[in-house]
Amino acid sequence: MLMSINLKPVAAPDQFMIKSLEKNSIGKNIPTKPLFKKYKILTVKNLYTYHCFMDIFKIIKFQSPISIHSLFKFSKRATSSALITPSPSRHFVYQSAILWNTLHQKFCPDPSKSLSDPKGRLKNALFENQHAHDDVEWLPSHDFNIKNLKAP
Repeated sequence: MLMSINLKPVAAPDQFMIKSLEKNSIGKNIPTKPLFKKYKILTVKNLYTYHCFMDIFKIIKFQSPISIHSLFKFSKRATSSALITPSPSRHFVYQSAILWNTLHQKFCPDPSKSLSDPKGRLKNALFENQHAHDDVEWLPSHDFNIKNLKAP
């Protein structure tokens, strides 16, 4: 016999998880942005930016996995570690090349350096940008815009 289960779709998993952390807050309409700040949590969008950038950094630094590394085309300039972007698409190679070219000068001008320095600097910059504009309301055009990031 099949059981009927009522599942409600979660529109914003970030907000649901954070509200669950606060006592007596389930079911109440409270703003989540202060909770993200209190618990020092990055949103899913900022986590994606962080992990994508760090993955590209590792692929460039260690040239591994070679199957992914070979998909990227590197600038021929001796002073640049920029990637030449392929045709615009939603694929990882294009999206990550755009991300790398936007952020690498601020957070990792030399990919031969240690992983820990750009890792901490990018994470702090994403967190600061996420909370720099409004204390209560999320402003997607500002809170998640990587062009607004400032290198610490």
